[in-house]
Amino acid sequence: MERVSAYYGGGTGLFRSLLYPAAFLGPYLTAAAAIAALRLPRRRALRPGLRSLCAAAFFTFGEGLTVFARAMGGHGGCVGRNPCSAFWSWVFPPLSAPAGKEKSTERKEHMSIEKVRAYFQPFGIADRIREFAVSSATVELAAVAVGVEGARIAKSLSFKVEDKPIIIVVAGDAKIDNSKYKARFHTKAKMLTHEEAHSLIGHDVGGVCSFALPEDVKVYLDVSLKRFETVFPAAGSDNSAIELTCDELERYSSNFVEWVDVCKAWQAEI
Repeated sequence: MERVSAYYGGGTGLFRSLLYPAAFLGPYLTAAAAIAALRLPRRRALRPGLRSLCAAAFFTFGEGLTVFARAMGGHGGCVGRNPCSAFWSWVFPPLSAPAGKEKSTERKEHMSIEKVRAYFQPFGIADRIREFAVSSATVELAAVAVGVEGARIAKSLSFKVEDKPIIIVVAGDAKIDNSKYKARFHTKAKMLTHEEAHSLIGHDVGGVCSFALPEDVKVYLDVSLKRFETVFPAAGSDNSAIELTCDELERYSSNFVEWVDVCKAWQAEI
């Protein structure tokens, strides 16, 4: 939805919440209005053709509303099932229309992985970065791309503590334990939004990692990782990874603070 708002200058709050029912109900409500217009008593119409004109106008408007709502992120009920849709789809291009935006995202990801590569260069491990032809944006996808169990994928979770961003790197099968997190950081776990991750961390979601970070981004490593000889964190893009031992992960992570125990759901694997 963020991409749609940026493209159309879309609204928020009540306006955005109305898009989904508008997308679904639009064609059906206007079809009912069109039928009602056709059934208008002749005495209420200036001429017989006026009823057909009203029906066509109602139906065309309904399709326009539906295509617009769908372009803004809704899910239209019968878009594309009548000739009006082609016109309105041209007026309101779909979410994926701005090719330049997709290219911009690709450039940002390329810049992010190159930033990590440059960060690794002094340590002599830049050539250990692995890039894939497929996405590794989630634990499941990364496990398939790398060819290991999902638990060995080191996922980097970004949070905000006292208005400062932090990263906690955890095992792929681990989940944040709210009580442990609050006991350690004295606040509720509040993850960064996609926009905050990009602006505060410097990496986009899917490629967030503990490398090449701004100085004010502190890094914590969760003990759920220590049961593995090597783990695979991302390297700045959503199709990359690097194999590191836990000692190497600690050594090469930017602004490393300490190991913490703030996760659950993995202990049964020990």
